[in-house]
Amino acid sequence: MFWETPIKKRRNSVLQIYAGIHDGYTGSVPISQSIKFYNKLLIDIDETDDARYVSSDDASTMLKTQSFPLKKPLKKIDNRAILYHKSSKKITITIFEGTHEILKNVALDLIGN
Repeated sequence: MFWETPIKKRRNSVLQIYAGIHDGYTGSVPISQSIKFYNKLLIDIDETDDARYVSSDDASTMLKTQSFPLKKPLKKIDNRAILYHKSSKKITITIFEGTHEILKNVALDLIGN
């Protein structure tokens, strides 16, 4: 959180943040860390569209309920429901049904691309 983001060095890179909704409850890293880091990166890249950020209301809902109400289900990642997704300028955050874990099939597919 306190590291200066190397904006120039990451110009051609993609950063994807994945977190299980139960992280911090049954896992070791609370999803609040992933959410705060994502929002910090957007501040650092001067994102001006508030809709691209994870709002404090959305974050609060996820942290309090370990869920997120959806009118229409998002896609799945591996066999897990995607509960929340935001993106901006090659930076994404995806919150899925799960804990602090590696979805091996997904990770290997992403490395291969």
